[in-house]
Amino acid sequence: MHIMLTVVSFFLMSATGIYGFGAHVLFSWEILPFLLMGPFLFVSLGMLVGTVTNSPESAAVVGNLITFPMMFLSGTFFPVNQMPTYLQTLAHFLPLFYVIDGLNNVMIYQNLNLAIYDLAILAITSAIIFFFAVRFFRWRED
Repeated sequence: MHIMLTVVSFFLMSATGIYGFGAHVLFSWEILPFLLMGPFLFVSLGMLVGTVTNSPESAAVVGNLITFPMMFLSGTFFPVNQMPTYLQTLAHFLPLFYVIDGLNNVMIYQNLNLAIYDLAILAITSAIIFFFAVRFFRWRED
């Protein structure tokens, strides 16, 4: 379900950029791994957050504390290369950076070598987060 929502959101945002703002992007099959790995990463991250919280409300707060700054520091709204050096370094530790950078490399720059690098980092990070999420997640009856 999350993957389907991500794909629909992606195409709606892309259409808005193209038709509303005149963006020039290339759609190719190379975007699909990022549209699959992105939701996998964030679902895994949500499961991991669920292991350290006691209620859905506190999980939402912790999740927002993690994802909201990530949106601003990963290049979603502002180019990372325009940020101060210390924020650029921090951005490279955030998994969302590799989703955004990979999509940029595929759709805008057509640089598949860098996109593969981004995908590899994303896959490794996702696998690690998923491993810990599965390892520590426990169903609780409240």
